Amino acid sequence: MQQLIDELNVGNIVNLVGWKNEQEIREILDISHLFIAPSVTAADGNQDAPINVLKEAMAMGLPVISTYHGGIPELVEDGISGYLVPERNADALAQKLGYLLDHPEIWTEMGQAGRNYVEKHYDLHKLNDQLVKIYQQLLNDVALSEACQKQISSGYI
Repeated sequence: MQQLIDELNVGNIVNLVGWKNEQEIREILDISHLFIAPSVTAADGNQDAPINVLKEAMAMGLPVISTYHGGIPELVEDGISGYLVPERNADALAQKLGYLLDHPEIWTEMGQAGRNYVEKHYDLHKLNDQLVKIYQQLLNDVALSEACQKQISSGYI
């Protein structure tokens, strides 16, 4: 990535910031226009799930560029909320970045699509409600099973 930044002579406006805490991430995203988070498969085959920092960037309305990797394609809708490129393909990454830089008029629509997707699929209250429903169903199933067992053991069934 640094080599690409140097080749494109954009070091004055593109930064690889490394690990940051939650507050630092929020501050960086707040002053950003685009977000790039390419991931690659590790030597041991490990892959990321949809990474939280992508969700955070999308929730803040930023168009994103990432890779066809792990669960990321489940999060980023290619061409809608951002772009996906093959792993380790710097040319494809540069092409999508160049396209976004040449077309700032699509940033708002793309960013809003990402925000809408995150709100719809990753809202903590909705996810908690779904989890409670699952637990209630399991408890109801256990209660029903126990009631059936009592009926069977008492000879009513």
